[in-house]
Amino acid sequence: MSGVMLKQLKRLLLIILLTTALTPFQALAADIELDMSFMRGRVFIKSPDKEPFEAHAGQYRLPLSTSVVSLADGQCFMQLPVAELRTKQETILAILGDKQFELRQGLAGFRIGSDTVKISTAHLGLEVADALIVIKANPVLTRLCVIKGKAVVEQGKSKTTVLAGQEIAAAPQRLSQVYKQSDELRFTWYWVSADKEPALQ
Repeated sequence: MSGVMLKQLKRLLLIILLTTALTPFQALAADIELDMSFMRGRVFIKSPDKEPFEAHAGQYRLPLSTSVVSLADGQCFMQLPVAELRTKQETILAILGDKQFELRQGLAGFRIGSDTVKISTAHLGLEVADALIVIKANPVLTRLCVIKGKAVVEQGKSKTTVLAGQEIAAAPQRLSQVYKQSDELRFTWYWVSADKEPALQ
């Protein structure tokens, strides 16, 4: 075997070894860790290519595109690296990425740190950082309430900023003007620990 062929063979073996060694790390990067710190009622986790299973308080490592589904009596508080999430009632919240979520239906709250997070519903998309928001969505309408910070909302070519103390509503191909927040969304949770949360008493 010539020296050139031996070099090429060594290079090929090195490439195979490196790509094989990277595979577990790549798999880990496609997972997200979350801590379900509080749960009441029935909450399920549905991951791609897996049957849904009932969730319990504790830590989970889940693949991206996993949905957290709370039933009518369900309520769940989750801590992720970039945000605290809360769901209640009949809610389907998909975790699409470590900083990307989709509220498919129901009621969800987001306490977001300094990283910019993208959230979408059937009617709008938004970007938020360092904010506290509550979103209520159904097939006909999405309502967004900003409690702290601000959210940049987009629908088609329309783009607007919603500030703390304000709400906005969106329907298919329609985005409302910004208006004063309602108590219904503002006080869904008081954003204290579960043992002190008036909404759970």
